[in-house]
Amino acid sequence: MRAVWVGSESHPYAVKPTSTIVAEAIGAVPDVQAADWQFACKAGTEAMVAAIGFVGSGMAPYAMAIGMDIAQGKPGDALEYTAAAGGAAYILGPAEESLAVINATYSYVTDTPDFWRRAYQKYPEHGQRFTGEPAYFTHITEAGKPAKSSWRQWARHPAIITLPSSTNPTLSSPSESPRCLVFPPNKSSLACWCR
Repeated sequence: MRAVWVGSESHPYAVKPTSTIVAEAIGAVPDVQAADWQFACKAGTEAMVAAIGFVGSGMAPYAMAIGMDIAQGKPGDALEYTAAAGGAAYILGPAEESLAVINATYSYVTDTPDFWRRAYQKYPEHGQRFTGEPAYFTHITEAGKPAKSSWRQWARHPAIITLPSSTNPTLSSPSESPRCLVFPPNKSSLACWCR
């Protein structure tokens, strides 16, 4: 294992890295890259993309990418009822040893001020309904356009398309975006799972 990267917006320490704790716990120290990634709802994905590049370049035989978060909404705030906790760890390695092969990734980001927490604030703030449109829905539909335009190329192989876990305080949001990402019929060869 040459890298342990942990993506979260709720690391347990402000300064001490979570990645070194994990690397120590799994016996990967001391010859390992370790770093914490921070990006609301996307840090784990970015860690995974970096791990794909690290392994794909031949600089590492294996790399671990972790995405984890715990809800931090203010009591009584909409985030308290719409956000939860969870995590997943992936070990990326050579294609011939893998359960699944990742052939491509796509990312769509903007500096949309829909969710933030300033230094010394205990709870994050959010833009209420602004987090739905133009934030959540725009990002999902825009990120889905390249997938829709090249579905024929991808349709030969099963695909898992995961929508981000939303910190969006609009309860209907997760159910609305998948309707925007309707792929042409060929359900036997293209699996589309959304959360």
